[in-house]
Amino acid sequence: MEVSINSLPVEAILSIFRLSLPAIASPRTHITPLALTHVCSLWRRIALGAPSLWSQVRLRESGSKHRNS
Repeated sequence: MEVSINSLPVEAILSIFRLSLPAIASPRTHITPLALTHVCSLWRRIALGAPSLWSQVRLRESGSKHRNS
């Protein structure tokens, strides 16, 4: 029996989202909550409605380049 992830309760999907994101944002990490909002309208609604996913904001100076240090 196949089950779509979208048939799971919102709380379960949100737990999966949290587990998929890095615990600490770093310049080497490209996985962000914003990426989750581009999958489908359900994921967008869940991600945007979960403040815990947005507790860290990573900014980079304009014109700065990613460095491997």
